[in-house]
Amino acid sequence: MAEKKDNSYGIIPVKVQDGGSYFFVIQHLSGYSGFPKGHMEPNETEFEAACRELLEETNLIVDKTLLDKTFEENYTFNVHTDTVIKNVKYFVATVENPDDAFLQQDEISDGQWVRAEYVLNALTYDEAKRLFKEVTDALKLIEI
Repeated sequence: MAEKKDNSYGIIPVKVQDGGSYFFVIQHLSGYSGFPKGHMEPNETEFEAACRELLEETNLIVDKTLLDKTFEENYTFNVHTDTVIKNVKYFVATVENPDDAFLQQDEISDGQWVRAEYVLNALTYDEAKRLFKEVTDALKLIEI
């Protein structure tokens, strides 16, 4: 059994509406729910990869990042006889077109804006829930 490292980059999309904060959560075809992410292409920065993946998976376009830091999600899973050590680096950002979400059908089965207080219930894995708590704690320190 071999160990393989895998890095991805994503955006945690945020919108403020009706006095509340909402986050765009996607459900992958494999069944789990989380935030949009994907792999870097040659000559891309981490942020460019995250923005491109968001656009490809959801049709959402980044407007501005909200925090000067990124947030990391780390987990492992098995593929055949290999153990994959996954690291995902997320940027937190508002989007230009929150009402124009359109999902990439070959990867994403569902996606929706979820009010902040319900996001933990929408996420599948504990590591994603930990990440979201870290993000919301940091967002409390700024005005969106």
